[in-house]
Amino acid sequence: MMNQTLYLLHCIAAVMCGLVGTIGLVTNLSYLQKFFIWLIEEVVLLIAFAAIVAYSPSGANKDFLWSSSNPDVSSHLDATYGYSFLYTQVFVAVSVAIVPRKWAAVSAKQTVGIFIIFPVIIQLLSLPFVKASSILRDVCLGYIVFATVIQGYKACLGILQLLQEVPGLIKNTFRIVITFGWLDLFVYHWRRVNLGQVLMITWLMKCLALFNLLLIGTRSFPVAFSGSLVYCFDSLLDLAGASLIVGFVANLILDFTSMLIKGNIERPVEDRHQEQWNNSVSFFLLSVQVGIASVPTQQRLMLIGLVLFVTLSLFLQSAYELAEPALMSLGATYSGVFTSKHLRAIGVCVLILVLPGYMIVVLCQMFTFDAWLFVIISSNLVTIVQVMGSLIIYGLFVSNVHSESQMKDLDDYVYYINAGSKVFEFLVAVVVLGYTAWATLTGEWNYIGALVISMHAYFNVYKRAQEGWNNFLLRRNAVKRLNSLQWATDEQLEHLNDVCCICYEALDRAKVTKCNHFFHSLCLRKWLYVQDKCPMCHADILPQD
Repeated sequence: MMNQTLYLLHCIAAVMCGLVGTIGLVTNLSYLQKFFIWLIEEVVLLIAFAAIVAYSPSGANKDFLWSSSNPDVSSHLDATYGYSFLYTQVFVAVSVAIVPRKWAAVSAKQTVGIFIIFPVIIQLLSLPFVKASSILRDVCLGYIVFATVIQGYKACLGILQLLQEVPGLIKNTFRIVITFGWLDLFVYHWRRVNLGQVLMITWLMKCLALFNLLLIGTRSFPVAFSGSLVYCFDSLLDLAGASLIVGFVANLILDFTSMLIKGNIERPVEDRHQEQWNNSVSFFLLSVQVGIASVPTQQRLMLIGLVLFVTLSLFLQSAYELAEPALMSLGATYSGVFTSKHLRAIGVCVLILVLPGYMIVVLCQMFTFDAWLFVIISSNLVTIVQVMGSLIIYGLFVSNVHSESQMKDLDDYVYYINAGSKVFEFLVAVVVLGYTAWATLTGEWNYIGALVISMHAYFNVYKRAQEGWNNFLLRRNAVKRLNSLQWATDEQLEHLNDVCCICYEALDRAKVTKCNHFFHSLCLRKWLYVQDKCPMCHADILPQD
């Protein structure tokens, strides 16, 4: 019997959740608000009915006879536990539940008068024969039945109004899907109902409540913190809330990093949403992959720390992508004056360089080598190599300004350093792909692991290989076509007596285009990386191969 009751309650809960989800996603939010108000009113009626049933007429008569035979305590019982007081409160609560009202218009004095003072007055005015009978109870039960009929009428009216708008809602939904796609439809409804904020606040409230209880019981902050964190990963909803919290915190740190480097927060809204989604989705998928919600609580804290380490590695990569353009811009525009902007940018890059190395040392000491540890170490190694390459390029820019003779092949050095970093990054991605694929096939295969490997293979292997190969072909073709141009003779340069229109420096050696314009070979090669038109007359510089 108990199992059937629990099954029935689960079915009712599932139907209610589906109804709430349908109303919230495909209809106006006013319907969702009306539904929750109706649900609260039903809960009030259920509580009132339970209170009336629990306090039977025989119990009321017994209380009356006992209080009559004990005059010393009669007034105390009537004032505190009088059944007429209870019946009046039920009557008031049911009336408030079914009568249309605006809660903001009800003051504190009115609330006290309705729920406390008025029931006490009714209790004091109750006649003895009324106290000894079940008249008040029968009246309350009849009133609850009447309120139930009113609530049923409200539910039918709301359903009819909702059904009238269903065709238009379906049409609008399909219009959004055809125009923008399913992903934009999901994002639109996600933002419309503020589901992200709801999940984050729910997770924080649960975590704080557990932390408070454990802190009171254990009197230990570390134990309370770790315990509350462990018990806040019991379901997929908890994982979703924690993932959104991780993405939100990562976004705040990136904003602080941007303000530290640039002096202000100049991050587009699209980039902010993209970074938050990347960190949140990564944390959620990794948590589902390792099965945090299904493992025993004794092992859960270790898995949470492992997933946080992976997410931190991805976050450091995002921080590097934010700091690298600023560092390169400062290096390219360096004029010999070292300002605080340079110091802040270098400090952020050094911090990004040190943290991955420290993480590798800590992880190797705490965990045994497995697929997850390999992924974390490889990601941190890539970040270290990238930051070192950026710092070396910045150093080349600064040293070129302070050197007596300018480095003619500075762009080549920059290209080779970037190319070496990209090649190392690509090789690590290939090794990670092979190792994780082997570990997944030989271990416990699941759809989440296959999805993660597929995404890694596409974004980190295929896209990087395609981008690197296209850049290599572009550079090789530019050099090859540039070598087909003739060098200007000394007589031509002496007769021209001009400067290069790209760098505005004297033409000691120059290449001659087919439109008879003169440029430095290095300047023309850098120009060909961007476009094939002459900067002077916009004609084709070279014949197409």
